[in-house]
Amino acid sequence: MGGIPPGTDAPNQGDRGRLHELQQVLKAVPMTILRIDADGRIVYANEHAQKHLGVDSTEATNRTYDDTAWELRATDGTPIADEELPFARVIATGEPVDGLRHRIQHPDGGERVLEVGGVPVFDDADEIESAVFAIRDVTEQHEREQELDRYREFLSQSPDITLVVDEDGVVQYQSGTSGVDTTFEHPELVGETPFEYVHPDDRDRLRDDFEALLTAGVESTVQTEYRIQQPDGTYRWLAGRAINYLGTDPVDGILVVTRDIHQRKVTETKLGRYERTIRELQETTQRLLETDDPESAAIVALEGIKSVFNFSTSGIWLANEDRTRLDPIAMSEQGASLIGSQPTYAADRESLSWDAYESQTATRIDDMTSQHGRANPDTPIRSELIVPIGEFGLVNIGSTAVGDFSDDDLRSVQIWSNTVESALARLEQIDQLQEREDALTRERDRLDDFASIISHDLRNMLNVAEGHLGVAKTQEDISKLDPVDRALSRMDDIMDDTLTLARQGETVDEREPVDISVVIANCLNVIDSEGATFNIEDECSIMADPDRLAHVFENLFRNAVDHGGSDVTVTVGRTDDGLYVADTGPGVSPEDRDTIFDSGYTTREEGTGLGLRIVEQVVEAHGWSITVTESEAGGARFEISGVEFV
Repeated sequence: MGGIPPGTDAPNQGDRGRLHELQQVLKAVPMTILRIDADGRIVYANEHAQKHLGVDSTEATNRTYDDTAWELRATDGTPIADEELPFARVIATGEPVDGLRHRIQHPDGGERVLEVGGVPVFDDADEIESAVFAIRDVTEQHEREQELDRYREFLSQSPDITLVVDEDGVVQYQSGTSGVDTTFEHPELVGETPFEYVHPDDRDRLRDDFEALLTAGVESTVQTEYRIQQPDGTYRWLAGRAINYLGTDPVDGILVVTRDIHQRKVTETKLGRYERTIRELQETTQRLLETDDPESAAIVALEGIKSVFNFSTSGIWLANEDRTRLDPIAMSEQGASLIGSQPTYAADRESLSWDAYESQTATRIDDMTSQHGRANPDTPIRSELIVPIGEFGLVNIGSTAVGDFSDDDLRSVQIWSNTVESALARLEQIDQLQEREDALTRERDRLDDFASIISHDLRNMLNVAEGHLGVAKTQEDISKLDPVDRALSRMDDIMDDTLTLARQGETVDEREPVDISVVIANCLNVIDSEGATFNIEDECSIMADPDRLAHVFENLFRNAVDHGGSDVTVTVGRTDDGLYVADTGPGVSPEDRDTIFDSGYTTREEGTGLGLRIVEQVVEAHGWSITVTESEAGGARFEISGVEFV
């Protein structure tokens, strides 16, 4: 219907022109225009009525808005109450409506979604005369919106978070998080640039990926992993897949799908740390097993505590031979700076460490200030792990923070302590085997010495005596018996030294603290040292067999007097790990220093050649070692090392 609505006055020439213009405009508008009077009857419909109402404009005229020719329902298909229909709302309220959507079923069965807007038309009396409505078909748009709503609902239930980012990196859309792990709180990024929330270590890499995606063009893809900051300030790992849909409907942006992979990364980190720990543990254990003394083993064990378990404040103590004292062996650099010198622990000194060692109980202390019996009440250490290394010693690990260690930490250190204990037990076994081998070697050497003396020295003296005795008998000259007397006397000396040598080579099992000044004084009473001078530079006590130690000093003093003369000066002093005996005699030439301790070695005709051999046997029986060098006065200097001081 394109004419003047019924019941209106005929227009004049000017009005007809304007009316024609209006009709042309209404034809051009891509929507249905209806005018409905106050009774609900359509009095005007433009040419688009066929498209939107299912009837042409002529058929539409004089029908009511709720004509049975079409069925109106809400967009979800439910019926609409009459008073909620657009016309009824405009007539009832006198207010315009806009953007109302409903479904309409055409007479031919077709169904569309219409969007309706309307305004009331008032007469001169300010009464509602009619209403004008504009109707447009939004079926395709509505379906797209529904699809988008379904997609958004899907995204909100997905474990993934979806973002749409424009070419400037600003987030235009972010899906909901109802399907995301509740432990993860993703920041709201709409209207913001997400790079500022990315961990600093990942930020540049993520920017580079974004720029590469822009450069690569539409449908290019980038996958990456990064950490993003949560509202509480902590960071969480995400995996992101970004696709370039810039300029492409319906996204028109960079589509980023992210998934929470934090637990996976945490697990990977733990596994990586575990693998590194196992590898470092194997390497350190190998080094530990390659050590050849307890002190070296303690140093390697301490290095393992730092490199394998990442404890920087630690120390190791080893027990003395009779297990009555724990001596400090190794301390970490940080431990030394905090504590200073390491204390010695013993039963007669109050300490938590000795209590743990004595009871063989691994202990975790969360707050040292609440502990009684601390060796140092002013210690800066607040929490501590105290773990015995079996009977061999103890490891202490400390921290200046309260409660800094867990039960897992304690178990880890216990495992390492067991490894160290095995290494120390191995070294002890090796030492015992070596001592046994050394004892057997000394026993064999004593037998060799004894056989040599019997077969050579004593037999020679016996031959001399027999020869001179025969001459004396033949010539009946008693003066011929003097050489026999000297030979028998020398045989007596040799037998005494041989018996001493046989006894002194046995391993020393029982030791006691010995004051060397007392031993030296006793020695000077039994040797001929008139005219000689004896000085003790450093008085000290050592762990030794006092009777056998006396043989060492007696023979060294006799050697000095025999070779240096009655005016020789002998000095006894202390070295870092032992003792020395130096004299002012002629000394020992370098070429003789390797053989001076051999059985039978002597530079004097009347010597037995066993004195220094006895010295070496006693020294080795104690587990010590002896060497000879030149003294400051040019004489001989005998150095005994490996001595345990008291």
